[in-house]
Amino acid sequence: MQRFNATWAYKRAYKVSYDVANVNGPRLIVNASIRKQLTELKKQQSADLYFDINDIIREFRQQSKSDIRDVVDFETVKNMSWVKIPDDNGQYEDSHENYRLEPKIDPDTGKQAFYFENRVKLHNIDEIDTSNVKSIRIDKGQAVVEMYDKQKALDSLMKYADTYMSQYEETNGVQILDDIEGDGKDGTESKPEK
Repeated sequence: MQRFNATWAYKRAYKVSYDVANVNGPRLIVNASIRKQLTELKKQQSADLYFDINDIIREFRQQSKSDIRDVVDFETVKNMSWVKIPDDNGQYEDSHENYRLEPKIDPDTGKQAFYFENRVKLHNIDEIDTSNVKSIRIDKGQAVVEMYDKQKALDSLMKYADTYMSQYEETNGVQILDDIEGDGKDGTESKPEK
């Protein structure tokens, strides 16, 4: 079922040479029990692969409602600026010496200078719906999250909605299916033949 190749399957199952598998693999295919099992597996595989228009619409709908805040938290934080001053009695120490921190003064305002820091934190994998995430990668040391295109999903949904509405208008909202066996073309009941 993986490669549709009896020789390959036999060789893999029984760990034999290619020549042995090439003789025995095709021979097993004609075995009624094996053919029956393969038919069942093919049916199951078909059912697993089957999807319809509702699955597609559901997927586009989910993408159209996705939000980057479902994946990351982000904030801008105001930090005060400090100057590192060498000081033998300073409370901090690095590899060179002790030091103290003093406020860095902005020459224009005469007040302590500040800067803004943007913080982005990814949610844990078990907290997010990854079906809406196209990719997550690290670029130049920063996390980059790419979501599926929300506008494209909405455009696709609109196309499906237009198609549905035009079909609805053509039938005035009513669809008549004639799947009753034995009924006459004029709507009268036919009698079974003897």
